[in-house]
This record gives sequence, structure tokens and C-alpha cells, in this order.
Amino acid sequence: MAAAIEGGAEIIDVKEPSHGSLGMALPETLAACSVAVPERLLWTFAAGELLDSSRNGDSAACRVAVSLPKLERLPYAVKFGLSQCCDIEWTEVFQDVAASLPVSVRAIPVAYADGQAAGSPTVPAVLEAAVQHGWSTVLVDTFDKADSGSLLDLFPIETIQGWVAQASRHGVEVVLASRLSVQDVPAVS
Repeated sequence: MAAAIEGGAEIIDVKEPSHGSLGMALPETLAACSVAVPERLLWTFAAGELLDSSRNGDSAACRVAVSLPKLERLPYAVKFGLSQCCDIEWTEVFQDVAASLPVSVRAIPVAYADGQAAGSPTVPAVLEAAVQHGWSTVLVDTFDKADSGSLLDLFPIETIQGWVAQASRHGVEVVLASRLSVQDVPAVS
């Protein structure tokens, strides 16, 4: 985290990659980060997959609900992956989870660019849901970190720019991830 802060990061994102592409860090790790991240910076954390349950049966929403009271400072946002959501009415589940968070904490759906591998809704479908439901932000990332490549390997830049432009017209911010390099930033911004 120190390197990110010293490097000028504006947002510190906490996740545990060994728990999956959006693996949630342990509650004690989140608690430590809530203290360690300087007040001037925003911080977020990954909550795992919206429909995923841990080994003991706790849903991502339950794990977040247990973790939040232990934090000295609440995060700006909590991200929920949408793997295995393509065949269900996931928007209702997401709305319920978002409503369970403190008012100051945003729930951010994660649209997987490699949605077929994740069994998730397409990026345009998630963006459309964000517009319909008034969600402020959508993160576009990859589910399969080993084999999917970067976002620019999966879609032409024009497609990505189209997503961003369409969402922006409706007041939805699109955050792009997935192995984008510093050299890629001008093309996708």
C-alpha cells in the first residue's frame, strides 16, 4: 500500500487475489486498511461474487455486513462481481445488497469483459442496468486473470469507448481495469 500512496494513487483498492478475481480480504485486513489509508484518499474493497457463498455458507453481503462495523473508517465503495448471474434476475439481489450498506458506501457492480467465462451478464447489459436503476458506477474487469488477457485484448478500443460514452450520457461512471498499462490510459480515457 505504501508504494501506491507514494506513487500518487487517489484510490486504494483492497482485495485478496488468492480468493478469486474479486476476493474479499479478511476482516482484520480490512480493519487495518481502514486505519492505514490516509484520510485524503478514498479506499474501496472487493466483496467477492454477488451470488457466491464462502465455505461456511456466508454470502458476500453477509461477509460485508460483518466486516463494516469493525472498520474505523468506512470505504468509499464495495465491489461485487457478477459471475453466475447471467441466467437470474441479479439486479434485484444487487439492489438489496446496495440498500443494506451504509448510505455513504457505494455498491459497485463488476461487469466482466470475459463474461462467458464467468457466466455473467454482458458489459452492455450491466451498463443498461446501471442506467435503469440509477447506479453511479460500474467497474469493467476480467474474471479469468490467467487466460483472458487485458481489456484491450478482448474488445476493440472503439467498443470500450462506446460503452464509456453511452454510460456517461446517462450519468454512469465506468471504471476500466484488467491489466491496463500506463500506455493504455490515453486510448481508453
